[in-house]
Amino acid sequence: RARQWRAHSHRTPTVTHGTSKWCAQGTQTSSCILAFTNRMASFTASKCVLFTYISWGLTPIGTQSYQPTMPLLIRDVMHEPVWLLGAVYSTKMFCSVFGYAALLPLMRRFSPRKITLAFLILRALSGLLHGVGTLAVTPATLPILYIRSAMHGFSLGALGLGPTWIGARLPKEERTKHQTGILAILGVGFAFGPLTGSFLALLLPTDLADASAPGWNTLLTSLILLVCAYIYFDDDEILPLPDKSDEHIELSSKERTMFYTCVVNALFTFMSTIGSEGITALLFKDMYGLDAGGAFPGFLTIGVATLGAGVVFMKMQQKLNLAKIAIVFNVTSFIPLTWMVHYSDFTEYVSYPALLLAFLLFFAGVQISLSAHNSLLSVRIPQSHQSAVVPVVQLTGQLGRALGPIVFTQLYDIADGIAPGERRSQPNACGAWRSQVRAVHCGPNTPRAEEKLWGERGSCAVLLMP
Repeated sequence: RARQWRAHSHRTPTVTHGTSKWCAQGTQTSSCILAFTNRMASFTASKCVLFTYISWGLTPIGTQSYQPTMPLLIRDVMHEPVWLLGAVYSTKMFCSVFGYAALLPLMRRFSPRKITLAFLILRALSGLLHGVGTLAVTPATLPILYIRSAMHGFSLGALGLGPTWIGARLPKEERTKHQTGILAILGVGFAFGPLTGSFLALLLPTDLADASAPGWNTLLTSLILLVCAYIYFDDDEILPLPDKSDEHIELSSKERTMFYTCVVNALFTFMSTIGSEGITALLFKDMYGLDAGGAFPGFLTIGVATLGAGVVFMKMQQKLNLAKIAIVFNVTSFIPLTWMVHYSDFTEYVSYPALLLAFLLFFAGVQISLSAHNSLLSVRIPQSHQSAVVPVVQLTGQLGRALGPIVFTQLYDIADGIAPGERRSQPNACGAWRSQVRAVHCGPNTPRAEEKLWGERGSCAVLLMP
């Protein structure tokens, strides 16, 4: 009996049909709830990713639209030296570095949504300040430009939230795809930003209206992003703190060489591209007498070069070695830059198609080289070190963006005969190219056979000398 009792006590209890049915229904309900929760989380993540793409596309359209009009406002309307233009540009870029640095402390206390809304409000106010402050030139205009640049630059720190959010919220297998995607849409925005400013200048009647238009454009794009952030970016939970386990990393000799190469390339690439874009409007005005609207083909060429370079690189990386692509296009991109510097002493006239071709080759080559270096960085550096290495390269790129306008505008002033720190005594109304071009006032008796009028608004015609 004892043995029978022990055998009976160890026997597996039977489950009735009703109990089994109840357990199956409970399991099915739990699975449905889990599936619904996962689907809602995926839907929320999709909306946030969509906003990240919209933000990285519209932000440079508002930021870069100042390039066609700001140089002419400072030099030809306010009669200031060109180096002040570089100071205004660099103020924005340096403040963007502080904006990036402020992200981490803010992420410890606030959700991504609140941080984004605050940065966008600040950017909208900067656009409003520029739009109102440049309607008329007063002694307060220059301080307004500095304040606006500082506000706008600090607000650009919100761009760093996108990659951080993707790394913290999305699965590992989706991160690379979206990181590449937002960089691609950022390139599109950088291409269309100057085009937007130049196109607005074509539509408006006066130089002051041209100068204020980018401010209203920034205000509009910021308000659109505010609405999109309120609707789509509904992540109100504080992001997890970054992992500090990889603060002290060790790279092999080849990895260190690759890292230093990418750092140097980022510094000089962004210094040359942002610096040359900053004086493009002045170059077209001084050589061909074109205003901000007339420089539209030049900025269109830069945009086409940037977009086309991305397509060309995608095709080339499938067939060629990344290191070879980087080396070849580093060399080929700086050939036209050297050629442009050769003519930067204002002594020889350069044909319009030749300058556009130089712009096309330079910006396309630089973009392909930069893409190759970034790809090499992601491939050659171990994934465990990426979070420590990539921010250093990005910060170096920001430093290049900040130094580029200062260096190039100072060189432009020196080439134009303006000593460092000297104030321009008279407006360079026609921007005549000294040796080959001279400015003459257009009157009713000016022979049309002798003049070649490039701009529509100015009171000057550009006469090409033999």
